Amino acid sequence: MNGMHKWLWVLSAVLLATFAVPGFGATQKSKMYHLATTSNAPTQITISLTNVSVGSGNSTITAFQLVFAGVAIDELNPIDPNPANRKAPTVTNQIVGGVQIATITLPLIATLKVGAPAYELTIHLKDCGGQLTGATVWTSIGGQTFAPDFDSSQSGTFTVPLLTNVTCGQIACGGNTPVPSSTYVATVTRGGYDKDGVTTIAAGQCTTVPYTVTKFDNILLGEKQLFWPTDLSGDDAAAFQLTINNPAITQVGWLPTTGNAVLIKGPLCLSQPTLPGTDAVLPAPYGKLLADVDVNGYIEVNTLTAVVIRPAAFTSFDIVGGTGGERLTVHFDNTAGLLLDGVGPNGGELWKVDARNVGGTPLGGPFTPTTLVPTDLMMYTPLPLLPGVDPADGVTPLNAPAAKYSPLGPYVVGNQAQMCIVKHDTGAGTTTLMDIGDGFHAP
Repeated sequence: MNGMHKWLWVLSAVLLATFAVPGFGATQKSKMYHLATTSNAPTQITISLTNVSVGSGNSTITAFQLVFAGVAIDELNPIDPNPANRKAPTVTNQIVGGVQIATITLPLIATLKVGAPAYELTIHLKDCGGQLTGATVWTSIGGQTFAPDFDSSQSGTFTVPLLTNVTCGQIACGGNTPVPSSTYVATVTRGGYDKDGVTTIAAGQCTTVPYTVTKFDNILLGEKQLFWPTDLSGDDAAAFQLTINNPAITQVGWLPTTGNAVLIKGPLCLSQPTLPGTDAVLPAPYGKLLADVDVNGYIEVNTLTAVVIRPAAFTSFDIVGGTGGERLTVHFDNTAGLLLDGVGPNGGELWKVDARNVGGTPLGGPFTPTTLVPTDLMMYTPLPLLPGVDPADGVTPLNAPAAKYSPLGPYVVGNQAQMCIVKHDTGAGTTTLMDIGDGFHAP
């Protein structure tokens, strides 16, 4: 999920129209700027502005303005000191249509000419999770404007540059941190294990990832997304728990995987099978896979270092394992005896495999059994399977022709959920949920 709400494109278009250059979109521009943005530290955006004008005429930059959505600028410390080339900035923080909008305008003392080094500064914000959505660059404030030089298609059409999410911070396996925000109180916890048990803090394999909690929407609606990179730059199997100071968070969503998610009433997370009715916990191992893999329909598991206790013999339960995150239904067969792992003296229990590819896993297919490798951790999962009825009313079949559910909607009965509600704590005024899929949540 890319973390970009559909309304943001509309907002960006409105902002750009407000600050549009004459003839924006024409194939020939003489006054041009290049703007690069990064967010490598929590609640900060660093910008680099360069004058890349061509041709004759007055092409000197004397001021610029940046517009942010979903965040407020820190008025007491708006930018890193750069007194040699700027006057005092003008900062405004306001709510526009229920959306937090912030602007900063900087007149320059030493004007920025063609060929001059880039003007760089870091802007400090009160929040993370928002975006820089618009930029205006002037010959003088209210005067002629410059066009951005970004042209991804090489067609000669000038468009705004790709802009950066404001990072909330970096989080490693086992990390726990409050979300930096002026309007949203929440704490994010990352599991000590990935959901498939491949990456663990204990083995020193954990990749620290940047995370954001987006707040682009109408503040009164309260829709948010916990987002982290799930490509090669991040960790697509990371598991998170989010505790929000709002006991009324009931909706979650993770599909479709681009744009806004369709929200459904959040299903309840699964307790540990030996502790029914207790609060669900982040994924943790039942044991470690030994040498004999899927022998005659069994897997051999060493449970001596288990964090979560498996159920009694012949009680079925679900596990997740392997790099593909395959979900299996298994049971311990205490009549099958113990086997040696061929490496050490520890005996391995034989678990009968009742079903593979449970819940449509590995997600995205192809739905063939994942190769399980010795030393893979066999993991407890708090994620339920989507129920056969709409959890909003407990009656409507999810396979009925409804907007949110199969066959017309993105959610399929019996597939593994990627988010779930741990609990609503009215006494503490909080909702705790599991998010293992870059998901959205809302009251």
